[in-house]
Amino acid sequence: MSSEPKPPSFRAILFGIVVTIIAVVFMCALGDVLKVVGSPFLFIPGALGLIQTIGPEDVRTVAMSDSPTIVRVRQPGLYAVYVDEVDLLTITDALINSHGAPWLKVKAVDTGESIGVAFIERGLRVYDTPYAKGRPIMSFAVARPGAYELTYPCRGTDLSIVPDYTTGHETLLTLIYLVQISLLVGVVVVVWRRRHHTERAAAKALQDAAIARADAFWKKHADQQRAPQDKRDKQ
Repeated sequence: MSSEPKPPSFRAILFGIVVTIIAVVFMCALGDVLKVVGSPFLFIPGALGLIQTIGPEDVRTVAMSDSPTIVRVRQPGLYAVYVDEVDLLTITDALINSHGAPWLKVKAVDTGESIGVAFIERGLRVYDTPYAKGRPIMSFAVARPGAYELTYPCRGTDLSIVPDYTTGHETLLTLIYLVQISLLVGVVVVVWRRRHHTERAAAKALQDAAIARADAFWKKHADQQRAPQDKRDKQ
């Protein structure tokens, strides 16, 4: 007589729901997790002056609820625009694939000069700054500090403007990560092998001691067995 399967308990159902929620949150935040995990690898190269790094004070957040917006740029150079809204990312990818024009317009306030905006097609990388949400999708270069007008479609989200120290240095950054990861893996392997060797040596010492005790026991036992016979032989 076959027994019917038991229905899942409340605890099992609750555990399944919690695991599902955690998995969904992790997948949604995977990009931010990747950037946070990768950011420590930039500390040493930045301290050595091999690369320029970004701090939280370098990130300018702009609310997209109003357009246009005036932004003051303190330093000339290349800037990247980060966005984390799914719709905007999807629209941007569609424009890239169709060779369309960027939806962001940049203009110098004092001269009225239009600043060229280019798409960043590489997607998210581990060396992108964790201080700006989302991934870099566009970049523009300014020749001098000053006020610049940003025009974009109004949205209930933010975009971030960050100094772009990665464009043109992708190969160097990738090499920096590979070297550090290789060194880290090498250290882990050396420590593991040393620990494994120590554990094997300790286990072998215990085994040798056990064998020595067993040999001594059986030798003593054999001597005790031979003692009466030797005594009789002497008589």
